[in-house]
Amino acid sequence: LGRLKHFKSMDRLDNQANLLTRVSANYQNLVEIYYNSRVNSLVRSPFREEIGGWYNNQIIYLNVGLVKIKPVKFLLYPNNQIVTNAGMRQIYFDTKYKLNESWSVGTDSRFNLTSHQKISAISRNIKMTYEGDCVKIDLRFGRNYTADPSRGIYKTNNNEVAISLKTLGDF
Repeated sequence: LGRLKHFKSMDRLDNQANLLTRVSANYQNLVEIYYNSRVNSLVRSPFREEIGGWYNNQIIYLNVGLVKIKPVKFLLYPNNQIVTNAGMRQIYFDTKYKLNESWSVGTDSRFNLTSHQKISAISRNIKMTYEGDCVKIDLRFGRNYTADPSRGIYKTNNNEVAISLKTLGDF
């Protein structure tokens, strides 16, 4: 259970706190089933709900979830227009396979399941990780299919490299 507060002095519609909830059941860090939600503190009803589960046996990692988002009002800048976004349903998949002690590969995808549209991809990625004694390198290549030109959101290609160094010695 938690609380999320956005501090946007100009945005009166978003100047309220959301309650975050998470309920999960975990069996020996091998399987977990979970439910997450965001509850509007004024209306007291969830506007974002997520149910899913994962499996991890140290070689194969699988995560599947279903997200339901109810319509939400927000203030659009710079023209101060009040907009209500359409609710949606999404499903996501995340997989990873450990090739050996140092290398793993994986993929993740997210799809829109809104009932009046056909199933459409929101994003797809391919991931590769190298983990050595002192360094971890993550490569991620993908595509974000979401586009809303009225809000300045366009389809993009993602090419990411993350390098993490492990701490050497105590401080």
